[in-house]
Amino acid sequence: MLSARKVGAAVLAVFASSAVAAEPLRLVVMDPLSKPLSCPCVEGYAQRDYAALAEFLEERLGREVTVAWNGSLVSATEQAGRPADVAIGKHSVVAADAVRLGRAMSPVASLTGQDGAVTQRGLIVVRSGDAATELADLAGYRVFFGPEDEAEKSAAAVCLLATVGIDPPDKPERFGACSEAAVKLLEQPAGTDACAVISSYAAPLLEGCGSVKKGDLRVLAETEQVPFVSAFVADDLDPELRDTVTKALLETATRAELLVALETLIGFVPFEPVPTSGDSSADAGTGTDAEKADRQVSTLGPESWPQFRGPNRDGVVPGLPDRLPRTDEAVWEVELPGEGLGGLAVADGVLVLGGRDATDRDDLFRAYDAATGLLLWEHAYRAEGRLDYGNAPRATPLIESGLVVTVGAFGRVCCLDLVTGVPLWERDLVADFGGSMPAWGYSASPLLTGTAVVVEPGHPDAAVVALDLVTGAEVWRSPGGKAVYTSPLVLTAGGDTRIFGRDGVGPIGRDPATGRATWRRPAGPREDFGVPSPVATARGLLYASETDGLRLFDAADGPAARADVTLPFRASDSHTPVAVGDRLFVADGRFRLFGLDLADGLRTVWTVKDRALKGHVSVIADAPGDRLLLLARDGELILVDDAATAGKITDRVTLAAGTGTPYAHPAIVGDLLYTRVGRRLACYRLGSAT
Repeated sequence: MLSARKVGAAVLAVFASSAVAAEPLRLVVMDPLSKPLSCPCVEGYAQRDYAALAEFLEERLGREVTVAWNGSLVSATEQAGRPADVAIGKHSVVAADAVRLGRAMSPVASLTGQDGAVTQRGLIVVRSGDAATELADLAGYRVFFGPEDEAEKSAAAVCLLATVGIDPPDKPERFGACSEAAVKLLEQPAGTDACAVISSYAAPLLEGCGSVKKGDLRVLAETEQVPFVSAFVADDLDPELRDTVTKALLETATRAELLVALETLIGFVPFEPVPTSGDSSADAGTGTDAEKADRQVSTLGPESWPQFRGPNRDGVVPGLPDRLPRTDEAVWEVELPGEGLGGLAVADGVLVLGGRDATDRDDLFRAYDAATGLLLWEHAYRAEGRLDYGNAPRATPLIESGLVVTVGAFGRVCCLDLVTGVPLWERDLVADFGGSMPAWGYSASPLLTGTAVVVEPGHPDAAVVALDLVTGAEVWRSPGGKAVYTSPLVLTAGGDTRIFGRDGVGPIGRDPATGRATWRRPAGPREDFGVPSPVATARGLLYASETDGLRLFDAADGPAARADVTLPFRASDSHTPVAVGDRLFVADGRFRLFGLDLADGLRTVWTVKDRALKGHVSVIADAPGDRLLLLARDGELILVDDAATAGKITDRVTLAAGTGTPYAHPAIVGDLLYTRVGRRLACYRLGSAT
């Protein structure tokens, strides 16, 4: 979210005084309607003059701004030998290229068109004389799509066709430019069943450039709206400079000469997620300044909870309050179609969770506005079967760079656009990799390493697979044992970074670049189900099991590695412990919570016994290790204080009585707590930490 603080005249003076020494700000323009990237075939259209914007930015920043026009951020970076500080272009293309480069960039503003809109759509067109009159008539047609990273011509079109039961071919026909797809369509022999997908902004250009004669094509359908031109700013840019750039972009609304130069009605406006047209969330981005300010997060929790157990996959937050909210103090709450097991992921103002539809035949992933609880989008697909504990997805979604990756219990992996829910790619752990589904369903939450997503099919030759985040293409596969229920983590030990996880053979470490196994320890002598995930601690790598207790390993490779240490403690069969410094907090599932000292042979410092601590318990700790938040049986939320020395329950509240064990891990973002108990999804505001 954008910072609300203003940059004063003193800051501007500092920038101005250092303009000579400061490195130029690098702006890459990828807007397809910019002057060098288009042609002057339609008067007053597609001739946006970004040189004028660069001059304005120089004036506001007090430093040089260099501009490069390129349809690819990757190509622009390679040519310049340095990354972009600011990129302005088609939203989905900039986001995808930034991921390919491993460059963290966030959208801060959207450029309005001459009609004031900040969105575009894909148009599915047929030849004027084609017999098709509605979308369903395209069954069996060849479809000429655009590139995968152009959402309106690829993912949005796939989503639209799916509404009438038309699935894309395994190898879709793709064309880089709208003109190429349109010309290819017109070149087809008479009677050929074919259609093309073009961008809505390109329609006037096709006839203006002469690629298509007026009346040659007919629009049969339009996709959902997607963001069009967005301004992205590098996350590693100086915060004050980021704010100044953002403020300058928004100031274009007051400069008449820039409105003309950029062919825009009101210039740049703050970036907001684009809801789909059928949602009740059409006004989710509106509100008074006071309401918007109220949505800003505090320093209580992290700025996002984008994956399993939080930003670092460790269940640790900066702070926790000294009092819990009451059930009648919910900021918002919604009723879900069914119960679920997977945790909640929250980032960029969007909450994503998995579940099942009312018929229990489809997996159903939903996204909500994290501030208001308004439904943004749904993504469903058929996933029939019967599992103990229900059929809902077990894995927590992964949110990264405007994308969300989901894993269903039956093995479907999907990558969706976070703003629209439009599917970008899908894989199947069983069909694509020969995976063997565990008895209780696939449960490992996806893990990001670099620009790849790690998932676990469980085939002997493909126990673990890395997929490209943007395309879904296989990066590597690694052999190993059958899939269990743990979620892997990335850890640097001994100077090397490794992916640590567990399979049916036992704990294992892998090279994140190749998947090669570099570290392997056998499982304990007694068989267990393999549910708790590995934990990085100050004293080594910890694995928990319901039969062999806690096992502490030296994660570093090489002859210097000390012997494994098996710690005599009976851990829960489903709870993953939480470590803070030399403190380890463990719920054993048998009515007890332990505070243990890692530095002293895992000595028990304190024990809390309570009726609610039966079965699965989710534990979140504050960074000092002084306070714990538990979500336990029957939806009880419990606060434990003096966790470092005594462990005392100081507050508790029942969120949803009679719903059984809540397996879905809660999320904390700023001062907001998100919980899923039974069919009740709710958001609470936490008090300040003391």
